[in-house]
Amino acid sequence: GGTGGKKVEKIKQNAIVKKIGFNRVVLMCVLILLYLLFALIAPMVKENANFVSFARILSLLKYAYFMGFLSLGVTFVIATGGIDFSIGPVMFCGALISGYLLTSKGWPLILCLVLCILVGTAFGVLNGVLVSYAGLPSFITSMASMMLAKGIGSVFTKTQSVNWPQADEPGGWFRNLIGVKIGATEIPTGLVLLLLASVICAVILNKTMAGRYILCIGSNREAVRLSGVNTKRWETLAYIICGTLAG
Repeated sequence: GGTGGKKVEKIKQNAIVKKIGFNRVVLMCVLILLYLLFALIAPMVKENANFVSFARILSLLKYAYFMGFLSLGVTFVIATGGIDFSIGPVMFCGALISGYLLTSKGWPLILCLVLCILVGTAFGVLNGVLVSYAGLPSFITSMASMMLAKGIGSVFTKTQSVNWPQADEPGGWFRNLIGVKIGATEIPTGLVLLLLASVICAVILNKTMAGRYILCIGSNREAVRLSGVNTKRWETLAYIICGTLAG
C-alpha cells in the first residue's frame, strides 16, 4: 500500500500531469482501457467484428459528436451542484418542431436551424428559473421538463416522424456541418465543431467571471451569496447554456 501510494504521488507530481490534472489523466486512462476492452470482446460476441477498424472509429466520431454537445452543456449545470435530465428529449423536441416546420410548412432552412437552438434555449430558461428563482430541486424540475419536451414534440408533429433533407437533396447542405465526403472518405466535421465548442466552453468556465461564479456556486452556494453575488442569475445562466447546447 505504501509503495503504491508513493508511485501515485510521484505521478501526481509530474509536470505534465499537474498541468492537465490528475483526475483528468485518470479519466482518459479509463476511457482508453474501456476502448481496448471492447476491442477484445467485440470479436468474441460477433464474428468478424472489428472494433478498432478505421471505418468503425470514423463511424463513432460521426454519430457520437452530438453526445459531446449534450455533455458540454450539462457540465455547466453539474458545476452548480444541479442536474438536468431533460437534455435528450429537449434535443429531439427542437429537431421535431423545426423539422416539421421545414418539411410540412415550407419554412426556410436557416430559420428552422435557428429555431431548433431557440427551443433548447427556452427549455434552459424554464429549468433555470424554476430551479434558481422558484427553489425547486433540479432533479424534479428536469424530469418534469423532460416529459414536457416529449409531449410538445409529439403533439406538434401529431406523433409522426420527421425526415430532414439528406445531403444530396435540396436543402441538405447543412449536413456538411457534421460530415463532408471527400472521395470515398467522410470527414467527421461534427467532431471539429465539437472540439471548437469544447475550447469555448472551457474558456467560459475557467477564464470568465460567469464561469468562476458557476463553479463557486457548486462549491459553496451560501458563501457566494453572502459575498454579494446574485447566485440565482448565474445558476440560471448555467441552465440556459445547457439548453442552448442541447438545441
